[in-house]
Amino acid sequence: MWDTVAQVLPLIPEEARAIVSQAVADWRDAAKLTIRCGLDTTDSLGRSVATTVALRRHAWLRTSGFSGDVQQSLMDMPFDGTRLFGDKADSALERFKESRATARALGLSTATRPPTVRL
Repeated sequence: MWDTVAQVLPLIPEEARAIVSQAVADWRDAAKLTIRCGLDTTDSLGRSVATTVALRRHAWLRTSGFSGDVQQSLMDMPFDGTRLFGDKADSALERFKESRATARALGLSTATRPPTVRL
């Protein structure tokens, strides 16, 4: 775009060139500001989504009855964008469920500590 303006600028009368050049500079600054605002908005939205996912995970895990170590492991797993916990967490929860079922079948205690309440 600036190349096009540079080609047209010599055709503009001398007294109007400064005005046109300033207008083009202002438009360029406005375009840069618009792009910066879009990038900042996208960044803020991404942070909001990450915070929301973390809060939802935390709320779910607090009521799960899992030990603090299990809760922390699940909180640290990556979010895949489709479910609250991704495939890795699903397989970890499945293994945990299977180990509890095995322990019950063998007559071992399967009680987990209640979630830790932090104030």
